[in-house]
Amino acid sequence: MELFLLEHRKLWRRAGTKISVFLCFLYVVVFGSILSFQWFNFGSKVDFTGSDFGRNFDGYAAIRDRQEYALVA
Repeated sequence: MELFLLEHRKLWRRAGTKISVFLCFLYVVVFGSILSFQWFNFGSKVDFTGSDFGRNFDGYAAIRDRQEYALVA
């Protein structure tokens, strides 16, 4: 166990490790937020209780259709 902790500390001293973890975290947060936003706003309703979590993720084409409809209306 001690060897594991020493290797872990040695790994985290490197700048490349910190940058890689930061970029992975940023990637997950940014793209996850964008997909959630599109899902909550442009997905079709499954349950009509008013919850945004009851929506389908209809895909890119359906989202674009709804965006164009929103611009016209």
